[in-house]
Amino acid sequence: MLKYAAMRIFWMLVGLFVVTAVVYLVCSFVMLNVWSPYTSFREDAVEALDSLNNYIQGILFRWDWGVTHAHEPVWEVLVERMPITLQVIGVSFFLYIFGGILLGLLSAFHAHRWIDKLISILTMIFSALPGFVLIKAFIYIFGFYLDWLPRWYPHGGEPWERAVALILPVLAISGPL
Repeated sequence: MLKYAAMRIFWMLVGLFVVTAVVYLVCSFVMLNVWSPYTSFREDAVEALDSLNNYIQGILFRWDWGVTHAHEPVWEVLVERMPITLQVIGVSFFLYIFGGILLGLLSAFHAHRWIDKLISILTMIFSALPGFVLIKAFIYIFGFYLDWLPRWYPHGGEPWERAVALILPVLAISGPL
């Protein structure tokens, strides 16, 4: 069983790498200046394919993901922001699982009553809304309008400030329990 789980995790990571690389390649290829009024289509196509080849070799063999618009290496930015991302995903996962079980039990114990219907309606509404819409609405309502929660993550702040700053993204991700 442990071998099966290890293989599933390994192939999940391989798939994640392949999907990330393909998305990066497609986005990079889209940003290339393929059409130029001063060169022929053939020269532009050869230049685009050469650039694409350099991107593939850079990613697969040199682990070079390029630079951001601020001229920082992409890999360093990803590694720097990974702990916060993993915190948000981990807390969201546990809230999603335990909140879903709790609401499911509550709905089952009160079947066909107003609480069951309210949980069903709210679940359908929040499931239909994408996370980026929810986070924008939550930031506007709780961050700007009510000023209850911070609008951005305080890097280097107190632990309780960082914990409070995780509330909005966690709610946006796990909103459609």
